[in-house]
Amino acid sequence: MRIEARAPAKLVLMGEYAVLHGAPAIVAAVDRLVRVSFEPAAAGDPFVVHTDLEGGREATLTFADDGGWTRSIETVIAHVAADAGLAPRALPGGRLVVESAALHGHAGGSKLGLGSSAAVVTALAAVLREALARAGHDVPRGATLAEDLAIHRAVQAGRGSGVDVAASLLGGVLRYRLADGGPEAAPLALPAGVHLGVVWTGAEASTGAFVAGVEALAESDPDAHAACLARLADLASRAVAACENDDAAAFLATADAYREGMDALGRAADLPIVSQAHAAIAAAVASAGVAYKPSGAGGGDVGLLFAPSAEALGHAGRKAVQAGYGLLDLAVHPTGVEVTCHERSAS
Repeated sequence: MRIEARAPAKLVLMGEYAVLHGAPAIVAAVDRLVRVSFEPAAAGDPFVVHTDLEGGREATLTFADDGGWTRSIETVIAHVAADAGLAPRALPGGRLVVESAALHGHAGGSKLGLGSSAAVVTALAAVLREALARAGHDVPRGATLAEDLAIHRAVQAGRGSGVDVAASLLGGVLRYRLADGGPEAAPLALPAGVHLGVVWTGAEASTGAFVAGVEALAESDPDAHAACLARLADLASRAVAACENDDAAAFLATADAYREGMDALGRAADLPIVSQAHAAIAAAVASAGVAYKPSGAGGGDVGLLFAPSAEALGHAGRKAVQAGYGLLDLAVHPTGVEVTCHERSAS
């Protein structure tokens, strides 16, 4: 038997940084997919994992917490096993194949900032839960957002809002918020007149480093931090309201203002959140009447074009390419993680 799961990548459309402090965010699942497959063996047999990154790597899992490239995979396995009351080595072993190169640059190189770690966690956890259920263990096949967020935070050393986990688990465009009772996500639609494009800046960025830098600002200058985050929270709420009211003009104005708010936060924290590349793209597309902002923590990775028409989006895309940046062909993916099982045929 082979169990397979596919989970979509994400784009944060609005709410970066503010979402960590209870503000709403808008996130979209996109059609770059992580694929995880698992062929179970017998209990006690080893897990052998193969990844398609860096030309392909393979290892036998030891669960020794040695900090190697398999650590995140071992963490997911350990958490899913613990939910079933099992130790990782008590699970049926087998061959795991993790394919996430589609969320990276050429040949699985630079990350694109599409939430690859969250998509891997979501797909891997879904595969393991299905394997345990089929082996007779009392585990639910479907996960709650809180459960997968807890696993992803364990992989990420406790950081992260979970907005990317929500996209991979649920799909579509979502309104997301960290509430007192846990993460909340609900379907949301962009205004009918908003057309979305994605620009690759040509450089990857470390989300963790940027979040840590903003946290450092909260310690060194809490007033500046609070003022910047309040501005972003207000804009994120306005963007959600624009979606709910199907107000394309308000949404487009908010997108440009959100970039300016991210830039103010970066300047206060001495971080290039709106890097030279992001600033150059914004300037290049402004004449096309198109709004632009970084997607995610900023500094690099991808940025978003929000246009009032398909024609304006095409014009802005050509401007971005002429300025030396690339376009990514991405569309909203309507569904979240999906699991399928393939029985071996008799021969």
